[in-house]
This record gives sequence, structure tokens and C-alpha cells, in this order.
Amino acid sequence: MVLDLKMLADVGVIAQPNAGKSTLLTYCSEASPRIADYPFTTVEPVLGVVRAEWKRFVMMEVPGLIAGAHSGVGLGHQFLRHAERARIYLHLIDGLSDDPIGDFRMINEELKLFNPGLLEKPRVVAVNKIDLPEVRQGITSLEEPLRQAIIETQPIGVAYQNTPLFFVSAATGEGVTEMLAEVMSILDRLPNEEPSL
Repeated sequence: MVLDLKMLADVGVIAQPNAGKSTLLTYCSEASPRIADYPFTTVEPVLGVVRAEWKRFVMMEVPGLIAGAHSGVGLGHQFLRHAERARIYLHLIDGLSDDPIGDFRMINEELKLFNPGLLEKPRVVAVNKIDLPEVRQGITSLEEPLRQAIIETQPIGVAYQNTPLFFVSAATGEGVTEMLAEVMSILDRLPNEEPSL
């Protein structure tokens, strides 16, 4: 018999490669993930303890997911198995992407194909890199279509239907405090979980 112990984290940061997951984890915690300008810099989940106000929680950077991850493309099977053990998801979107809404939909589709139950977990969505002028200028045109995509990918009947959307900069910290406050609010409403095999 083979035992498979999966990591347990309060928050799993999920995104495509190069969306800024490592930068966000570094900003929010004392973790020191490797940061570089090429895809798949992170190939193992990285954990960091986030201390915000009077609380703390464990945030896990899930290595970047790509189309086909549910079937093992880009080590996706391995990455998604770790994502299963997060209590909530922080879905980070690269504001520099040519198709941020398509990226959002793709990640949700990969979660669904791997394990439909993953879409029932509460989530927070954040568009990253608003410190860059071209990203900040696109907020107005992106916000409403993205909110619609969030609604369309939310399973019917799930308790956390009002998925919050933030526009942040992991590099400068803009908007991150407000985002973390929402994450803590969601965690406060969830029952505690124990690690499982």
C-alpha cells in the first residue's frame, strides 16, 4: 500500500505560469520562492505563513497550471493534487495576458476536469500587475466581462456565490491588504479541517 500525504493549506494560489504567484507569496509572507521571468520557475508547491492584523494562515503557491493540466500536461496532475488540499483558492490572473478572461476560464475548466468538487470551494479572484500602466488602463474594460465570467463558472447552489474580485499589485502591495482581509473573512466562516491521506 502506498500512502499519499498531500499538503494542507488554508489558501491555494492558483494561476497560469508567470502570473506573479511567487511575488505575491513573498510580499505576504516570509517565504522565499524562486522568482524569474520564465514559465515553470516554481515546480514544487511553496508554503508561507501570512500574518495579517491579529490572524495568520498558511498560503500555498501551486505551480503554474496550463491547458491539459488535468491529464498531466506540464506536471499538472501533480500540481492539482496539491491544490485539492487548499481550503479556499486565490485565483491570480496575469494583467498582462492577451486574454485574461480566457486564462480564468481555462484554470476553472482544468479544476473541473480534474475534480468537479474543486469548483465548490470558495475563491477570491485577483488581477495582478496593476502597477503597470497598461494593466491599470485596462481595468475598466476588463472588470465587467470578468465579473460575468466569474458568475458563469460558479456552480449553482454553492454557498459562496459572491466571489470577490480585486485588482492588485503583488510587486508594490497595492490592493493586497484589502484582498487579504477578504480572504480572512472567508476563512473565518469555514470549519477547520484536519490533514488527510
